[in-house]
Amino acid sequence: MQPGPGVGGPGPSVMMPAMAQAPPQAMAAPAATVQVMFLRPEGMEIRQFDMGTGTFQETPAFVPALHDYPQSQIYRLKLSSVPGREGAQDLYPTLEIGPTTSRTEAYLAHNAIPIQFTDEDFDQVYSGNFVTKVIYLPDPEFQELAMAGIETLVSTRLDPGEDPIVEADRRGSIMAVLRMGNKNIERGGAGAAAGGAPASYLQAGPAGYP
Repeated sequence: MQPGPGVGGPGPSVMMPAMAQAPPQAMAAPAATVQVMFLRPEGMEIRQFDMGTGTFQETPAFVPALHDYPQSQIYRLKLSSVPGREGAQDLYPTLEIGPTTSRTEAYLAHNAIPIQFTDEDFDQVYSGNFVTKVIYLPDPEFQELAMAGIETLVSTRLDPGEDPIVEADRRGSIMAVLRMGNKNIERGGAGAAAGGAPASYLQAGPAGYP
């Protein structure tokens, strides 16, 4: 089980002989990135955890906000100053960015992945429930269900026992997975923010998701 292509351990693409033969410009190529647009709620503050400093960014981005993310990685975010919920605990969701596929390549070349947090999401989390949101590009037979070309499945809106990742994979191509609960990961110190990331659906592909 690997966390993602080329990051989980030795393999054909990272063996020493292959690296020695690769041209320097290929080895130095940056990871492909996608854009994410945080749409709602307007005015909410978003900070990203910085692995280099071991803390969250001091200066927040204010929603609506546009951010570039390298693919096939999981990022820890911090949500503060949620409009209408002044004094409520900060939230620390994770955002997993999937790899580009032949189905999503054209979409991501021209569009940002839209993500929004709703009042229902916050109600669920603050009442102790765990929320998973899967943003995906529907296959042609499901296109009529989508708004602006994409669709979002939310775990709290599915029947008990239904996995939103498995269902989204059945309907189309997954682009991002957002997971959010009410755990305060800064309570034990800033270093705790880097821990506790969930297992990636990229480990075995959505079809092998437990």
